[in-house]
Amino acid sequence: MTALVDSSSSQFGNSGTSITWSHTCSGLDRAIIVSVFTNAAGQTATSVTYGGIAMTLIGGTSGTDSRIEQWKLSNPAKGANNVVISWPASAHSAAGAVSFTGAHNTTSQLTGTQTTNTGVGSSSTVDVSATSTQIILDCVGHAVYPDVTIVSAGAGQTSRFNIGGSLGAGVTNSTIAGSTKAGAATVTMTWTFSGSAGGWRALAVPIKPSSGSMLVAL
Repeated sequence: MTALVDSSSSQFGNSGTSITWSHTCSGLDRAIIVSVFTNAAGQTATSVTYGGIAMTLIGGTSGTDSRIEQWKLSNPAKGANNVVISWPASAHSAAGAVSFTGAHNTTSQLTGTQTTNTGVGSSSTVDVSATSTQIILDCVGHAVYPDVTIVSAGAGQTSRFNIGGSLGAGVTNSTIAGSTKAGAATVTMTWTFSGSAGGWRALAVPIKPSSGSMLVAL
């Protein structure tokens, strides 16, 4: 049985050392993945929490002008709770959260191997290895000037969040989008952009289904 998407949410931060927003989890065998993008090179979040519980860093990739990363948590609290992301210094940021039902009950075993890719141009791509019992969650970030938008997800992908903002002309901004797609031996995740071509960073990770050892409903 494959994990199913429960809900998604997102938040944009003009600047500052943290952002906070509410996300609702429901159902059985819950899990949540938070994707984070900043225009600060190499600045890994110091913490990401959901309902006050620390999440675990899956991984990420950095460049000269930005960083993107994903965080995970199995068995998050049911209902509406805050996602809080903190950084060691002020950053312009965008982030999205996707929760699942029917997911693996143990955080350390929740995800398969994360794949990363970077590039420049009007589209992004990242390939990830998975199985047919897994669901893929990707994210792509663009540190852009105000005329660039992440437009659309590739074939077979379902867009889950797409958010960004502008600090004005000549200022590098942060935009992030994420989607899901059914698992297979190799899955290709793509996005297209409008406006000026620029640098992008992409991640993709397989979400494992419930181990069947318990159903978490509290």
